[in-house]
Amino acid sequence: GYSDRVNPDYMKMPAVARAEEAVLGMLLLRPDEFIPQLKSPDAPVTQDDFLTEFNLRLFRSLMEGDNGEIDFSAFSPDEVGRITRMKVDRMQVSDNGAGVFLDCCHKLKEAAEKQRQKTVLLSADDLKAMLTEKRSQNKK
Repeated sequence: GYSDRVNPDYMKMPAVARAEEAVLGMLLLRPDEFIPQLKSPDAPVTQDDFLTEFNLRLFRSLMEGDNGEIDFSAFSPDEVGRITRMKVDRMQVSDNGAGVFLDCCHKLKEAAEKQRQKTVLLSADDLKAMLTEKRSQNKK
C-alpha cells in the first residue's frame, strides 16, 4: 500500500493532515503576522489541534523559535523538503490574508474534532466487539 515516510499519520487521517498543512504553510509564509495570534490566550488553534506527529513537531518548532525560525537540524532532509513544500504550496494560493488564516484554523479544529470523535466511536465499538467475543467464549 501507499505510505508517507515523512508523515505516516497522513494516510490514517488525510483531512486532518491537509488542514494542518494549510495552517503550517501560512505560518511558514507569514510568521510575523500569524505566530503572535497563536501565542495569544484566544489562539484560533493550539498544539492540541495537531494530531499528526510530524506536523505537531513542526508546529512546536515554529512556536518555540523566534518569529517562526525553525531549527532545521531537528528535521531530516526529507522532512525539510516537506516543510518547504508546505510553504511553496501556500505561495501558490492568491489569498493568504488574515481571514483565510482563520478559516484554515477553523477547518483544522473541525477536522481534528471529527477525527477524535471517530477514534472514540471506534474504541467503543471495539470494546463492544471484544465483550461480545468474550461472552460467546464463556458460554462454550
